[in-house]
Amino acid sequence: MNLNQTGTAQIKPLLYTINEAAMLIKGSRTTVDRATKAGFLQTVSRGRNRYVKAQSLHDWVETGMPLNKPGDSHAAAA
Repeated sequence: MNLNQTGTAQIKPLLYTINEAAMLIKGSRTTVDRATKAGFLQTVSRGRNRYVKAQSLHDWVETGMPLNKPGDSHAAAA
């Protein structure tokens, strides 16, 4: 938990919906789905909803947001 300039606590989210993750990276749901299927993003399900782990999203962005694993000849070029 962090405190902002007014001293109010800010709690960072642990999970994002697929739409929220897409919005944060200024991308699309399809991009988030492709990264998930390629194994770059970790998700958890609750009922019918799927969520992206915040740390996983951060780590993926830090690595340049690849969509294909090295040597994956079956994946389409991004």
